[in-house]
Amino acid sequence: MRILGIHDGHNASICLIEDGKISFAIQEERLTYEKNKGGFPEKSIEFMLKHLKLSVHDFDAIALASTHTSIEFETGGYHSKEKKSELRQSLERVAKKTPLYSLYKEKRRLGRLQKLKKAGFDLKKVRFVDHHLCHAATAYYGSPFPRSEKVLVLTNDGAGDGLCATVSIAENGQLKRIAETKSIHSLAGIYCLVTKMLGFKPLEHEYKLMGMAPYCSEKGTALGYELFKDLIRISPDNPLTFERTSLEALNKLLPILQERFKFQRFDSICAGLQKFTEDILAQWISNCIKHTGISKVALAGGIFMNVKANKKIMELPEVEDLFVFPSCGDETVAIGAAYQVYNEMRSTLSDIPEIEPLQHFYLGNDFT
Repeated sequence: MRILGIHDGHNASICLIEDGKISFAIQEERLTYEKNKGGFPEKSIEFMLKHLKLSVHDFDAIALASTHTSIEFETGGYHSKEKKSELRQSLERVAKKTPLYSLYKEKRRLGRLQKLKKAGFDLKKVRFVDHHLCHAATAYYGSPFPRSEKVLVLTNDGAGDGLCATVSIAENGQLKRIAETKSIHSLAGIYCLVTKMLGFKPLEHEYKLMGMAPYCSEKGTALGYELFKDLIRISPDNPLTFERTSLEALNKLLPILQERFKFQRFDSICAGLQKFTEDILAQWISNCIKHTGISKVALAGGIFMNVKANKKIMELPEVEDLFVFPSCGDETVAIGAAYQVYNEMRSTLSDIPEIEPLQHFYLGNDFT
């Protein structure tokens, strides 16, 4: 059985699963030479078909990651230095709360399907997979944990299909979500905004802030920490979720941050943000373990690209074993979509191998 996973949003990519194994996966940037290339991964699909000598008719299903992706990732608008006017931003926020947004999402969905049709795929084989389910699927099915054991699967990122974090319990090859956090309460979204505020490229240069953090003094770190701690917290009503203390849209939060951090040292900002991120993630994961009683943990989603935070999580005494899916940002949701659809189809068929845990990450084209 062949399942083709396609991610046509930020960090576009594809993945092919054949009889439970990843036989090929590649990110569009590898072929376009454009870092973090987004949109429909046309070159990746063309290369895979030629490389593996396949046709568009050789797949049992096409798994499309995320039920909705922003047009900004396709056009490069997210990274544009052009600043939207206050009026335009206000109109967009209002539109998202009206039926207009549903119409826009439907138009966007049809546009994505049209690209698949143009490429020659049978639209009857296309299945949309929720963004955070894609992340959860990579963490669980890619992990080495025995399928018979319970695993705590956590996802956390900037945003995807209206959410920024989920908590799931995995057992016997199935994922069951027990908690989710809406995207307005995104911790990673704040990290992204601070990256932009400091003049770096959001969704790409966050690692530079993480790298700067250790160079700050303890006093400077403590000062920066104080300036972040009232922005977001673990929800007192549901300790498995996050809660922003002020509910402005994230793009409205930027001027507030700029005013708050005026004349503050950049290393203090980086260190305070990093320590705050580590502490709140560790608290969240500790809460999830306490609530479920499950100490084997699998993680995915862009915020877990933060290796310093992962180290703190790994050192929590309640964590028995930890698996973080490699390159767990959006570039791997194509893998998660393929995993999820493969597992769903496998459950209705007999003599189909289960998904094999990830053995290595050398999944793309090779070189002499």
